Amino acid sequence: MRHGLPASDIIAPNLVELEILCEHAVNNVEEAVLAARELIAQGPQIVLVKHLARAGYSRDRFEMLLVTADEAWHISRPLVDLVCASR
Repeated sequence: MRHGLPASDIIAPNLVELEILCEHAVNNVEEAVLAARELIAQGPQIVLVKHLARAGYSRDRFEMLLVTADEAWHISRPLVDLVCASR
């Protein structure tokens, strides 16, 4: 997985994959930003981290993080139960 980093422009690991790529635990959003920037230093310009609920966030929300070398955006939305009505 790490071998492709220098050739990548954008990568989108989930939280577990981010920890594997960085070879250390990520426990909160600040650590996720730092870990994403570790990867950016190896090649990609953008890291989109998916499924951040395990990093100290509420499990009833969908959490993502978009990170560049200079900025970071945290995306958080409540999970919605979908109801399918039969016709």
